[in-house]
Amino acid sequence: MIYNNREYPHPVLGIGDSISGSFEISLSVRLGIKKITIEPTFKLKNEELSSLVEKGDAVYVVQVNCSASMYRKSFSTNKSLSEMIIIESMMLRERVEVDFFICASNDLNDYYNDNQHEDYKNQHFSIQKGDLLAYGGKGVFHATKSYAKLKSVSSFMAIDSHEKQNNLMYNFYDGDRITILLSKPDYISFQTIKSSKGIADILHSSIVLPALMEAINLVQSNSSEFIDKVWYDILVKLIEESKEDEPLAIAQKILENPINRSFKAVQNLVDYD
Repeated sequence: MIYNNREYPHPVLGIGDSISGSFEISLSVRLGIKKITIEPTFKLKNEELSSLVEKGDAVYVVQVNCSASMYRKSFSTNKSLSEMIIIESMMLRERVEVDFFICASNDLNDYYNDNQHEDYKNQHFSIQKGDLLAYGGKGVFHATKSYAKLKSVSSFMAIDSHEKQNNLMYNFYDGDRITILLSKPDYISFQTIKSSKGIADILHSSIVLPALMEAINLVQSNSSEFIDKVWYDILVKLIEESKEDEPLAIAQKILENPINRSFKAVQNLVDYD
């Protein structure tokens, strides 16, 4: 759900410039076989809102939404370092969105914020319990139960064929997985030889490595076009874990040194011949 494009009858921190200040969140997520643990840390810079939270008239709210499993639940706290939110792993799968708010926990009949925009001048507002007072944005993670599965290239990349007249390979990004599209003749050859002993490592270098490099470059360009795709979430995490900067180095780490494995595979074929 999009919150920052909405209009509200009162100033909301984080929506446009209606209130000056900041509401930032650091999100930590740990994926377990049985439990998923979510730990947000709130950093609020607005004196009036901070006072409301301290007095118990407002609370930090974390809303967890998973469209794949139809799970949606809100959690509230008045602590800047939130208590752990623990959700059974079976309740979440694929892409999970986490939104952060500050909401009124009591009716506020004379709400005024010293940092509200001059357009509001000296206007005071009647706030009802549950009304939004600040929006801290959205966090996203991918609820893959098995870390090994998350790291597997097959979890975010697939190979298929296209009907174009040229024989060029290209990536298709509009699905939940990146699809590497080969020409029809190349795809038939791929299907014929992919299960042959030692061939998979060679194909990783000739097909998957360049395709993965292009995808990494796309993510690093900060393009928001595909931010809602499952593959995007997984690849962002793998890029961070690689601790490398260049697409070639990152791709090699994700694929676990495919060049070296290719040379070994070719050497084995030569020795066999």
